[in-house]
Amino acid sequence: MSAQPVEDPEPEPVISALEEAMRQALESKFQKVSVSMPSALVDLVRSRAGQGEFSRYVTGAVQERVRLDLLADLSAELDAEYGPVDEEQVEQAMREWPDFPED
Repeated sequence: MSAQPVEDPEPEPVISALEEAMRQALESKFQKVSVSMPSALVDLVRSRAGQGEFSRYVTGAVQERVRLDLLADLSAELDAEYGPVDEEQVEQAMREWPDFPED
């Protein structure tokens, strides 16, 4: 009998803090909440979301806001650790981007 070589299992992918926070938020149980909004905004959301989709629409908007807030937190952490981004280097990188619009 010959022994079969044992393959190393694939390593678990590294999940960023942002991805982990969003995963946890999406896996959470639902909870009914009451939110006060201007009437005109409620009417606009209803017209855009469609029948019975108000909560899904608002949830999507809140998820996007949380994602942006988490990105802002990460940016602030990086600024604190490494200093602000050098705008000259950003401009240089943008000029080297393949689809950068030429003026």
